[in-house]
Amino acid sequence: MALALLLARPDLVRGVVAHSGRLVRLPGPDPTPEALSRAEVLVLHGAQDEVIPVVQGRKAYEVLAPLLGARVAYRAFDALGHGISEESIGAAARWLTARLNDGV
Repeated sequence: MALALLLARPDLVRGVVAHSGRLVRLPGPDPTPEALSRAEVLVLHGAQDEVIPVVQGRKAYEVLAPLLGARVAYRAFDALGHGISEESIGAAARWLTARLNDGV
């Protein structure tokens, strides 16, 4: 849902950590690159996810990459299913900390 909100109302969202999810588009026009100029996204997914297949996380990244460029990152975790792990939480924490420390 956070990714959908980012694309529907980029004025309300500065950053998203999307973990084991998928991209759903809300009705309305596509955001302009200018509207997304401050947005950053981290997409994390378990490669063994049987609830929302990892291909959905990769697809979200592929939709966002042309819009965000280097401001979107993707990582799949080989041994992870539909859930979180110390490794994935660590990746999210490092990503968030970097942005908070940069004052972004």
